[in-house]
Amino acid sequence: MTTFRLYRCPFREDALSDGSETSRADLAKQGLLDSGSNVEAVSTSPPDVVLDAQYRRLYPERYALSLAELLESQTLQELPLAPKADGETSEWDGYYAVDTADASRVDARTNRAVGTRATLTKEGTRSNQRRVVQTHPKQLDPGNVFGNDLDALVGIPADATRVVWYDRSFSESTSADIVDTVSGRFGDVDLYDARAVQDDPEDQPQLVYKSASYDVEGDVDVGVWDTYGTDTPQDVDGALQWGRVFDRAHDPRVDDELVIENGLIRLWLQDGTAQNIRADEWDPVAEAWSPISLPTSDWQLVETDLVRIGAAAVDAQCVFANSTAGDDYTLDMRLERGRQYPQWLIPESVGDPIPSGLEDLLDPIADESVFQTGATLGLVARRKLRK
Repeated sequence: MTTFRLYRCPFREDALSDGSETSRADLAKQGLLDSGSNVEAVSTSPPDVVLDAQYRRLYPERYALSLAELLESQTLQELPLAPKADGETSEWDGYYAVDTADASRVDARTNRAVGTRATLTKEGTRSNQRRVVQTHPKQLDPGNVFGNDLDALVGIPADATRVVWYDRSFSESTSADIVDTVSGRFGDVDLYDARAVQDDPEDQPQLVYKSASYDVEGDVDVGVWDTYGTDTPQDVDGALQWGRVFDRAHDPRVDDELVIENGLIRLWLQDGTAQNIRADEWDPVAEAWSPISLPTSDWQLVETDLVRIGAAAVDAQCVFANSTAGDDYTLDMRLERGRQYPQWLIPESVGDPIPSGLEDLLDPIADESVFQTGATLGLVARRKLRK
């Protein structure tokens, strides 16, 4: 049985069915219930696909929860659907929007079988749609204590084609030049500088590209994981035991631990413990994660609040406490696709400068740019583009 994937969430092929066929079956059933009376369709536009995924055996609740959170996400809207196998295609391939979703146990007597049902509407395909990274580079205020780089790097998959910069209205285009290419855990990422095409601070350049295929979309995106108290994503048998998180209000199941990663860096955020913030970086030569050494500090992470979980970036607000002095200090954290380190930003509501001890703690894992890209990932119809 072929495994499919809706963005980052896998399920079996038999979970998919044609929406119009389901609608006709529902109407026929209703007609029988009404003893042959005339039946009017509730909607003249039935969903293109019905997804009825059931997870059994290992970690069914984790898989179902991830899918349910994805289907209810307010930031991930145009989702790629395709077989997970490299190079394999199907009649379902395309970009989809979620109409409705519902999660429940398949059998109320056990938690070993959990189901998630949703109706999906097709938004388009790679033939008539393009991916777009919308940006609005702005200089940080009060600046960046960790550096003074003046670029605003935006990352897209290195296998993308037809890469072009457009203005906000897609009426003017500019060639896109690669600044750098980085190798991550799940693929290479090309970096482009949004400031290179921003003539005015209010300009909002948009980087448009064609994805190489549906099945690889999301591989190099930023993601959030619930570790469920384990140190590795896979168990001893190779099964995925971490759960992907798409809900800002997700409650970590063990020790308040989350991992935020983009294939280049992996941040371990655990509220209120001695080992509360750790980081690994991907070594493309050794093809393994290696720990980043952080200095000993009196500052500890006490709260992590996920603000936005997107494909191009994940934002969180982190509250640190000084275990000696008892002071708190809040920083906004933003990790983007293709960036080696996250940005640690002082919120507008915080008037005091960052404490030196906290600055020393985060310096090894801090991006040095004084510009924030504002990057978000979307979809644009090919017909709207001038070239």
